[in-house]
Amino acid sequence: MEWTGGCLCGAIRYRSTTDPFWAGHCHCTSCQRWTGSAAFTGAFFAPEELEWTRGEPKFYQSSKSVQRSFCPNCASPLGFHRAEHHVGVTAGSRMT
Repeated sequence: MEWTGGCLCGAIRYRSTTDPFWAGHCHCTSCQRWTGSAAFTGAFFAPEELEWTRGEPKFYQSSKSVQRSFCPNCASPLGFHRAEHHVGVTAGSRMT
């Protein structure tokens, strides 16, 4: 299955040709604060399985081992990046 998505304004787009290895929710306080909701809902891929096809997101180091990505134009939250281990994308950014 192909996964595509991006931000609200269209400046940033991503693509994966594989299914995520995990999809679900995280309700830690860091994810709650990042999303402004009760939980982060998203899907996780190996870093080499997800590519940015248009634009580049900005990154924020939210903890020692985690970066969060967002669009510098519209501020849409896009991803959750943990070193070389995995990259997650927000469920709300996915398009069909």
